[in-house]
Amino acid sequence: MIGPRRTSEQASPVHSALIEGARRRRAEFPSRAAAREAYRGRGAFASWPDDVLADYVEAGFRDLPDGSVRLACEPAWEASTFLAQGSDPWAALDLAPCPVEILKAERNSTCRVDEANAAPGRITVETVAGTSHFLPMERPALATERLRRALAEP
Repeated sequence: MIGPRRTSEQASPVHSALIEGARRRRAEFPSRAAAREAYRGRGAFASWPDDVLADYVEAGFRDLPDGSVRLACEPAWEASTFLAQGSDPWAALDLAPCPVEILKAERNSTCRVDEANAAPGRITVETVAGTSHFLPMERPALATERLRRALAEP
């Protein structure tokens, strides 16, 4: 269930930082190569492997008529998704018809579920060392392996 609409001032400190970062995100670049160079090794992208960053830039931008590129997800839209987040994850997890495994980032995580709140055998939480909010991009092999394992389970 989604809670009441909040302003960035009412959002949690983590969400406030995400909201403001999204609002300030540069949306246009002269080319995909320029976007990749602007992101490589900087800010949120500092921990991303080059091949993951290349995939993100390839799929995450749309071509403009003048040859430049623009983010496919407008910064204002991304910010609004962070602002609108007000769900109760435990209610959703209780409704899941199968075991739930959560990979949680070690730092700057937006996940507010932790190992102490998990239900062993039903809901497990693993904090992955050395990862941030972008855990799937930082550890793509781990994320892929866990998804494949979950999909293979009856």
